[in-house]
Amino acid sequence: MRPEPLRARSAISGGGLALSVAVAVLACGCVANAARPVETPAVRWIPAEPDGDIETDPWVRAVRAAELAHATALNSANYSDPSMLHGWREDHVDRFARRAARRLDDGSSYVALGPVPFTPLAVEVDPSGDGAVVRGCADDLVTLPEREEGSVPWPQAYAYRVELGADGHRRVAGSTDAPEPYTLSTGESLTDEYCAAIEIPHGTFDPPPDLEALQKLRGRDVITPPKPGPTSEVE
Repeated sequence: MRPEPLRARSAISGGGLALSVAVAVLACGCVANAARPVETPAVRWIPAEPDGDIETDPWVRAVRAAELAHATALNSANYSDPSMLHGWREDHVDRFARRAARRLDDGSSYVALGPVPFTPLAVEVDPSGDGAVVRGCADDLVTLPEREEGSVPWPQAYAYRVELGADGHRRVAGSTDAPEPYTLSTGESLTDEYCAAIEIPHGTFDPPPDLEALQKLRGRDVITPPKPGPTSEVE
């Protein structure tokens, strides 16, 4: 299953990326779109938590935080948490929310059992320092129920475009399978074949997401970020 294009990790165990999100109140009888803050689930890594110098790179950390926020938002039908707004460009957050609403209305909703499996291998920072491309290998997003993705090959070479905003937050501005081979510092080409031969850690949420609760919702229940209201100038 392909991670959603141009889209989109709980506390990363030992990594200090603790996040909290507001999730829809799923209990019967609650007011529509009511929300309450909760802790994101822990992530249990197989075979082991990602480590290495590249994991401390701020652009890589931004990608991991964004993917965690997206998986949590997907599982709760709540895209209003600051972790989403700080991790993804606004137009992408809106797109994710619209897709989630369509899935709930047509009965094709699913939960992510963990963030997108990704092994970062290279970071190319723009000369301006205001953006970067994080390249690596991504594996299939594990969902319940499984999605039908045709003959998409996994793992595959993958790249994230990340931009540094004026507010100091690094936001993912796009993600896609890498269209062209990229030469790593080792001299090897980053290709789907290369990715098939390396280890890509998989993270699983603990506790797991509640598919039954999610499927009780409808598209109108998806919580979206508040839109700024009109302002008037005081003379």
